[in-house]
Amino acid sequence: MFRNIRILINFLRSSELTDRLVKTLFYLLIFRVGTYIILPGVNVATVNTTRGGLLGLLDTFVGGAFARKSIFSLGIMPYISASIIIHMMTLLFPSFYKIQMDGESGRRRMNQLTKYLTIFISIFQGIAFFSSNISQEELLINKKLFIAMSVVIMTAGTMLCVWLGEKITDNGIGQGTSLLILVGIISSFPSAVYSEYLLKKGDFMVLLIEYGLLFLVTAFVVSLSLATKRIKLLYVREIMEFDELTKKRQYLPLKLLSAGVMPIIFGNVVLMFIAFLCNFLSSRSTLALNVYSSLNNPLSWGYNITFFILVVLFTYLYTSINVNSVKIASDLKGNSCFIPGVKPGKESAEYIDSLLDVITFPGSICIAFIAFLPVLASYFNVGMQLAHFYGGTSMLIAVPSAIEIWKQIKSYWLLYKYDNLEMYDE
Repeated sequence: MFRNIRILINFLRSSELTDRLVKTLFYLLIFRVGTYIILPGVNVATVNTTRGGLLGLLDTFVGGAFARKSIFSLGIMPYISASIIIHMMTLLFPSFYKIQMDGESGRRRMNQLTKYLTIFISIFQGIAFFSSNISQEELLINKKLFIAMSVVIMTAGTMLCVWLGEKITDNGIGQGTSLLILVGIISSFPSAVYSEYLLKKGDFMVLLIEYGLLFLVTAFVVSLSLATKRIKLLYVREIMEFDELTKKRQYLPLKLLSAGVMPIIFGNVVLMFIAFLCNFLSSRSTLALNVYSSLNNPLSWGYNITFFILVVLFTYLYTSINVNSVKIASDLKGNSCFIPGVKPGKESAEYIDSLLDVITFPGSICIAFIAFLPVLASYFNVGMQLAHFYGGTSMLIAVPSAIEIWKQIKSYWLLYKYDNLEMYDE
């Protein structure tokens, strides 16, 4: 812990790294201020700052912006939805895959397509949200005029969030999209802790147990995020002077959760999309109404079973996209390195794939189990606001995102330190 504190202090001493930190905080400040700017035409006196069900989950991601009916009500979520669709397109259609593999120009084209799709999804979600979740009594103007005007403003707000995320990624610290979601989630944590204190302030021991269990769950999620399977590697060099082989042993780390936090985000986005589609069709179909009622309750069995299946599927899907075993095997072979007992090339790729399948399954099960913890916490009379942080989506997104930010801070500091050593040597 003291070593990490020293790294942070040294990080702040660097003008370049401090500049990155200041820019990150500035962009996050813009995001937080935007979540409090209410859409024109809303009667402020009727704004309800609390939301339940699936809309409450969306509100958690955007830091309360949806409940406040702000210009950032949709936040970064339409961009996440568009990213999911584009990823699926690259798997299903070879033409999209070719564009993706076309170097930097291909990456720019895919990014442009994602943004166009983000605009379309923002318009669709804005109409769907406010058509069924706002009444004329909450407005100062005509409802149809309000929806038409608000959809345009919220779409612009979403694109501004996308821009902020890109600026953080390029000029700040951390991955911008994940950081915006992280800030939205942790912004509600102090109020959750305080509300639980007010609810049980007469029983100090119960409060102490609840906060202690929350700490243990957080530690478990951190351990899960950092867990790796190490594959032994063997580098072989022939030294001519001694006419013998020297062997240098290293390891290839395969993370238990190679897909990171993305399966959780993808799973929730798909659930939201299904739920809002069913809500849109609920007036015409009883089945759609029943599905919406089940998915709108994060504590229901229907919601949790569906979320469990989606997390497992997206974990395998994103791992297959994120970890290219063929490229890893090719790089190992090119560096005169091999896995003991496995032939270089194709067999090494198959071996890595088999190991990924083995470790990805328990990883996805652990994620799904943590997602169930808020349900268990609520059964033991933990307040709903704090129960969301007993695992669930909030914990599974916040902890890995915070770990990645810390890793970037350490990598930036190491790079800065080495650059200074080279300048000193010169």
